[in-house]
Amino acid sequence: MLDEIKRGVDEMAEKEKTTQQRAGAVAFSLALGKKMTTADIAEMCGFTQRAARDLVRQIEKVLPIERNEAGEWGITWAEEGTNDDTRPNPT
Repeated sequence: MLDEIKRGVDEMAEKEKTTQQRAGAVAFSLALGKKMTTADIAEMCGFTQRAARDLVRQIEKVLPIERNEAGEWGITWAEEGTNDDTRPNPT
């Protein structure tokens, strides 16, 4: 079911018209645990890579995201098995 939600979010980002709606789709995808490169975000939203980087910088101000060594952006929730209760429950 989670995969279906992720596919739906990807499709929504392609169809939506405003930057805010596309940012919401990207933020939601990241919150669901999806890892995305800047190129992935640009493709998802129909942006240039520069616009995608700018979007990520804005999202970074409100969500705990970071870029890993592979160049993928992702949410920085605590690792599984920790006692950090700030991690959302996906069910």
